[in-house]
Amino acid sequence: MHQLSVLLSLKQFSILWDELQSQHMPEPTEVVIKTTAVDFFDAWDFPHCVEAIDGKHVRVRCPANSGSMFYN
Repeated sequence: MHQLSVLLSLKQFSILWDELQSQHMPEPTEVVIKTTAVDFFDAWDFPHCVEAIDGKHVRVRCPANSGSMFYN
């Protein structure tokens, strides 16, 4: 019974994604990305950026022999 419900749920999610993705989560075009970057720069004086994570601390695991390049 569990496997059947999982398969049905996956099928339903797949159908929903196919129907709603383009309307609610469209792939950004080059024009949209460039416009967003200009707007972001105008608002925050931060070049070449289209989005920022605010208030989050993302932990980074330093690669071997990287010294202080990846200081967290």
